[in-house]
Amino acid sequence: MRATVCARRVAPASNTEPATAETTALIGTLHQKLPVFSRCPKCRQLRVMDGYSRSDLERMLASGDPIEARCSLCDEIWVFSEQDRAAVRYSLGKL
Repeated sequence: MRATVCARRVAPASNTEPATAETTALIGTLHQKLPVFSRCPKCRQLRVMDGYSRSDLERMLASGDPIEARCSLCDEIWVFSEQDRAAVRYSLGKL
């Protein structure tokens, strides 16, 4: 399984450009829910978990708490593997 976090990064046009409503919206994404994709181990379908914020994910990664997922099709519940956690950590670093 491999998990992925998706979000759109908004950057100023130049390093000297003052913060705008668009760029400051990124600051607000700390508590905004991010889509996290993981493949269900039972039905093998790619599922999106949209209940985690960036701060939730960072806290769970730092503390070692499990990141849980649930398949809406077959109702399987699983915990992200170390490979999934590494993929989430990598993706968060790209935001």
